[in-house]
Amino acid sequence: MPSCSEAGVLGMLCGVIGSTMAMEAVKVLAGLGDVLFGRVALYDALRARWDEVPLARDPDRSAVETIEDVMLTCGLPGPTGPATEEVSVSELPGLLVAGVRVIDIRERRELDGGMVQGAEHVPMAKLLAVGGPGTGALESAVLYCAAGSRSASAQRVLAERGIGVRSLRGGFGAVEGSEIAVVPPG
Repeated sequence: MPSCSEAGVLGMLCGVIGSTMAMEAVKVLAGLGDVLFGRVALYDALRARWDEVPLARDPDRSAVETIEDVMLTCGLPGPTGPATEEVSVSELPGLLVAGVRVIDIRERRELDGGMVQGAEHVPMAKLLAVGGPGTGALESAVLYCAAGSRSASAQRVLAERGIGVRSLRGGFGAVEGSEIAVVPPG
């Protein structure tokens, strides 16, 4: 799944949700109306409908003192944050010559603009199913996606599994216009 920075954001939806949040804040501060205490409002833009999910405090639960990283708790790659270990576009040719595995984790439909010459294509979902066909040894590999956020997310997930990979800073977008050879997908 591409991140918001890669796929874009529907601005009008941000406006609907932002306006609703602002209205709720005004109602709470002014002590007016029926505020969303004890319920969560869900907006379905495709149906133009609001739904509500009731919430109730569990009296047996201890107080929340820290907030968990939901992406880690749910086992999903996080959509934000820089990679912990990155390589630059200028380092990539030397790594390829040295035989370092370079993996394009974009989806097949994203490969129209080509791939880095010498890289292999393993979509992110397949890569994260470590041990699946085509993943092989990943230690010290360099991952790249369109802009670098998915490869950073994959890097964090793999690091939690004890597999050290690196992410290409800026992703394929940083390669375009550089001296690195780009070839049609194989």
